Amino acid sequence: ATSSNIVGALAAKPGAREIIVSAHYDSWRGPGANDNATGVAVLLELARYYHSMGLPRPASMRFVAFGGEESGFLGSRAYLQKHQSELQHCELLFNIDQVGGDGAIYTDTRGGVRGLPGNIGSQLPRELADKAFRDPDERWALLMPGESALDSSSNVPDWLRSTVASAVTDLGREVIASNGADSDHRVFVQAGIVATDIAVAGGTPTHGPTDLPEAVHAESMELAARLVRAVIDDLLRSQPD
Repeated sequence: ATSSNIVGALAAKPGAREIIVSAHYDSWRGPGANDNATGVAVLLELARYYHSMGLPRPASMRFVAFGGEESGFLGSRAYLQKHQSELQHCELLFNIDQVGGDGAIYTDTRGGVRGLPGNIGSQLPRELADKAFRDPDERWALLMPGESALDSSSNVPDWLRSTVASAVTDLGREVIASNGADSDHRVFVQAGIVATDIAVAGGTPTHGPTDLPEAVHAESMELAARLVRAVIDDLLRSQPD
């Protein structure tokens, strides 16, 4: 498949600590208003906000709109492959996917830290190193059925879980810690990068003709933006190790 990623860099400095905000801009079998124009809209507003506010030194941010998410995370996989050296300095990737519903807010923050590779970018956990091989198409295949460490992997350290928990106190809507949300951030989790996702339940069905702008709840988008901003602001205020 052919697609493109759209990347905006703010205060990019080689070797600086980096935060990535992401959202996919493709849709599937429908107009894609909630899935995922809402995520892209929040991403753009956060980019505008941080551009106007400036960043601490040394820190940089990237705002990435991924293509091909609905076709199997093609854009995020391509980004990982191309930017592995830069991703060594990524402290957090926060993905925004489908935040226009009217229900509870979900953050992928319950899984803890498990099933990670030995080094950033390999996507192969150490415990599977002697159980897997690459087929002629350069795809990893597991020799033992039932081994699914990549599918169940998570990279939510305690600081991220507690920061999200603190950020939700003033939102006025239930925020549920979920586990294993299926979006672009999973590609980065499986590569050993701290990453999470935010989504909002409810609204009309996506992946079909009902995913229209008039069904999107702007208040939910604002709440999602406020939560993501609170987490990023807390991280930017912290001192790197």
